[in-house]
Amino acid sequence: MLSMDFDALAVQSARGRGAQDLELGELLVRLFEGDRLLRLGYARQVDYIRERLGVAARSGYAWVQLARGLARGREVPCPTLREAVEAGLVSSRKALLLLALPDPDAWTRAAIAMNCVDLERCVRAGGFDTASTEFEVDSIVLRMTPEQQDRLDAALELARSVVGPAAPRWQMLEAIAMEYLGEFPHESPGEHPDECAGECAGECDSSVQMQVEPPVPEHLVASPGSESPRLESPGSELPTDPKELDRRARGILNERRVHDAEFGRYLLGVQRSQEFRALGFDTFESYVRDRLGIAPRTARARIWLEKRMEELPSLREALSDGRLTLEKARLIAKSATPFCVDERINKAASTTCQQVEHECTAEEDRQNRARGVRRIWGPSDAFAVLMDAISAAGDTSAGDTAAGDTAAGDTFDAGECLARIADHFVEVWTANLEKPPGTVACRTVARRTVLGRHGGLCGVPGCSAEAQHAHHIRYRSRGGGDEIENRVALCAAHHLHGVHAGYLTVEGRAGEKLVWRFGGETWHTTETDDVRRAS
Repeated sequence: MLSMDFDALAVQSARGRGAQDLELGELLVRLFEGDRLLRLGYARQVDYIRERLGVAARSGYAWVQLARGLARGREVPCPTLREAVEAGLVSSRKALLLLALPDPDAWTRAAIAMNCVDLERCVRAGGFDTASTEFEVDSIVLRMTPEQQDRLDAALELARSVVGPAAPRWQMLEAIAMEYLGEFPHESPGEHPDECAGECAGECDSSVQMQVEPPVPEHLVASPGSESPRLESPGSELPTDPKELDRRARGILNERRVHDAEFGRYLLGVQRSQEFRALGFDTFESYVRDRLGIAPRTARARIWLEKRMEELPSLREALSDGRLTLEKARLIAKSATPFCVDERINKAASTTCQQVEHECTAEEDRQNRARGVRRIWGPSDAFAVLMDAISAAGDTSAGDTAAGDTAAGDTFDAGECLARIADHFVEVWTANLEKPPGTVACRTVARRTVLGRHGGLCGVPGCSAEAQHAHHIRYRSRGGGDEIENRVALCAAHHLHGVHAGYLTVEGRAGEKLVWRFGGETWHTTETDDVRRAS
């Protein structure tokens, strides 16, 4: 009976999310128009989603995609699908699948009855692209000595100059791996290069042709002449004031907060009790995908967070009472202990998600370095490139050993292979870069110092854009000088449209203490790059 209660609670929490997702997406679509986001003090959509709303960027963009697909003024309107989403009969995930079709409305009845896997298979069988808003993340833990990690860190610092300071770490790792594969290509198992392009070309073609998807069932084919009437323009009833749009979006997420804090517990209860099998599902993944309408990756992340909250009860309390957003709770859970979790919660509650991420990543790196390991992660496609490079480095190392380039009996593990890949990147790019590693192209030493002050990023709290302009805190027209204490690094949007349009103000001395005001909030940054929301 207890397991059935968990299932009922999970279904109740998941029910109605589609309608909320759609409403949130419509609010974001309207908010992202024109300079409305800048009037709240945000230069990038991703920063608003993470910092202001406190959710993962992929979730926000999925809401936007859903809202645009179900917009009332869409060229091919789909009121039936929209009504099914609003009523909780079709999940957001299923609706996004159907939006790849020329007439999604004709598939609505089938979407209600079918599970996501079969529905996606049928959509693909019709020749339509089902680009997913979800992506899988892979990770691996490698044994690496401090010396090997130092070599990798040197390459990552150099890659920051090449790829850009705003790039995530996995993207820098991908660039390092691609540079190595460019000189030492790796043939993955199962690949058949040019040797089968001759006599057996016909055989290869016929085998490919036999791998076809099953035909689309007749009841899924759109009925001719079933056009729906064109409805009014999208979001016509929504306000235009960005503050009101922001208030509504945050209000919806505030209503979700109580359910979100417990949703992981419900999922974990169903998984532990194996209740999904009694409900007719072979796997837990199919249960969350088809009964709850959420992605398996999302469910795994919530279950992991739930297990961490069982170890850290104060983390659950902070999430429930709104002191922490879901994104901040996830970051703190990565490396917090019962002895430091309360301190981390208090610090995270008054700062940006960006700073919490930097601090937690640095702490995780320190812990892993002490254990002699390094965790590497990234989206599946980028991760596959990195693993190919490690395999190629292993092949190259084996060849060097056979040629007598190394001492007899030497072996190269994955950690050493990754360090060698890093060495190759440093060697190539140090010779090709016109400017020293770790700097940005600029005309003067003072300007380089200003733009590099925050790791090459914009100095506005929570902004993840690359620094491009050196703004004079006290305008030169009002007596301000060119000294570095009077100049702060800003992205172009925050400088040209934020400061000079009056949506953002900054006062103080750079490198000591700055006071930022935007979006109705006041923030303080100190010389240690510590960012705090003013009480």
